[in-house]
Amino acid sequence: MEGRQPEDPTRFDVIFGRDSNPGLAKTPFGWFRLEAARLEGGRLNLTILGNKQLPPTTDDIRIIQRAMALLSDVKVWNKDDDRNCPPNPQKWSVFCALMQATQEVSGGVHYRQPALQAVREVVNEVGGTRVNKHRLMDYNNHPDTTLNDIHNMLRMAQTRLAERLR
Repeated sequence: MEGRQPEDPTRFDVIFGRDSNPGLAKTPFGWFRLEAARLEGGRLNLTILGNKQLPPTTDDIRIIQRAMALLSDVKVWNKDDDRNCPPNPQKWSVFCALMQATQEVSGGVHYRQPALQAVREVVNEVGGTRVNKHRLMDYNNHPDTTLNDIHNMLRMAQTRLAERLR
């Protein structure tokens, strides 16, 4: 399964629910409610409600907050991102800060985590000609992008997530 953008991973996870919780499908297009799952003759049939992404959780807010903390100063901002995030870096790109924050807060990384989706949505709106193939990297690396722009973009994403939580 291919994603919408070149940087979209092809990872697809299914988390089966218990009791009245129907479960979750983590796809390259977002996280969606899993309505039904049936195993028939060695074939797994899934019914995914693809018309509405799952709402964020407080973890998504914490991911954005942690990424902003990692990008606290221009001295620790990596403006030459290649989307390879080394362990224990001295500087952070927006992409690597979000990956690190997601790992710290949720214990793992999925590219379609609602926090990451919210950031991509904002970059789609504010990035303009600054983005091309890899949205987060392109926006981060563009010569006109400032750390203040990055902070504003993250705050916008956090505000949207908070509104969706209500």
